[in-house]
Order: sequence, then structure tokens, then C-alpha cells
Amino acid sequence: NRKHIMKNITQQLNNPLFRQTAQVGLDFGASLIASSLSLLVYNYSLSKSLAIAVLLVAFSRIICNLSLGSYRQLWRYTTLREINNLAINTLGIGGLWILISLTPLAPFTMSTIIIDSILFFMMASGFRSLRRILLILNGPKRKENPEIIKQRTLILGAGASANALIKDIKRNQLPINLVGILDDDSNKQKTQLQGIPIIGT
Repeated sequence: NRKHIMKNITQQLNNPLFRQTAQVGLDFGASLIASSLSLLVYNYSLSKSLAIAVLLVAFSRIICNLSLGSYRQLWRYTTLREINNLAINTLGIGGLWILISLTPLAPFTMSTIIIDSILFFMMASGFRSLRRILLILNGPKRKENPEIIKQRTLILGAGASANALIKDIKRNQLPINLVGILDDDSNKQKTQLQGIPIIGT
């Protein structure tokens, strides 16, 4: 059934090698689809040079993401850093498209490049949200057990990652007692993040 399938997919995504391979494959596929659709809009005829250009862009996007460390992320949180990396990738490879368009290899129009960049960014962002969507739909539903002793825990830093971590702990009802958040920013001290007090270092 649907829940069983989603549970198996979630378990596979916990495997680092599978997760990284899946991320690379999804990004490569997203690039091919985005490039193909953008070319179809302007009725480009299929040619060997065009295929080489599309593959070159796809491989360049993978190399760019590798250099930015995108495939070392947990893929559990679609963070601002991940979106920022995708934006850098999209803009950088857009520049590569422009350089290719100046050569006889494949003279693309600027509209084609813009459409390709937008499509790739949207698909890659959607793929990165898949993990979170699966966790929400198939998250464990635990009943409170008074015999379970919750581990008292402090979080270091009150940034976006801490915010995502707290949400995940609450959503999955993990046996963790968040007693506070350590942060050396005086403006954040004596405030709260999702009900957890922020204290100084």
C-alpha cells in the first residue's frame, strides 16, 4: 500500500550513498528535462552539437553542486543555504549557456537560457523538498510513554538549522527534552525559538 511504499523510500533515503546517488541522478535528470523543454519551446531541431551542449550543461551543474557541497547535505531540511547553492548553480550555469551560445556549437537565444534556468531551479528545489514531504506524510506517530526518559539536550546556535531541527524533533516526537539554545548573540538572548529559551554561552 501507499504507506508501506513511502516507508521503504524513506528508509532508502537514510542511506547516505543512496541519497547522494539519488540527488545526483535527480539533478542530472532535471537539467536534461529543463534544457530539452526550453529548446522545444523555440523549435530547435535535434542535432549532435545540440545534444553535446545539453549534456555539457548537465554535467557542469553536477560539478558545480559537488564543489558547493550540495550532496553532503542531510536532504532532510531544505535550508536557505541549499536554496542559495541552487541559485549560485543556476546563475553560474546560465553564464555557461551564454558562452556556449557565442560558439558555433549551439547558438541559443537568451529566452531559451532563461527558461532553462527557471525550470531547473524549480525542479531541483522540488526534488530537495521531497524528503521533507515524505517525512510529513509518513512521519512516525508515537504515543507518549511515561517510562521513556527524555534526554536533556542543549542546541548550539539559534539559526535556521536550529529552527529546522526543533521542528523535526517535535514533528517526530523524539525522546529529547530541549532545555535551551546556546547563542552568543546578545540580541537573541532571553528570547525564545519555538518556545525553547535562548541563553548565552
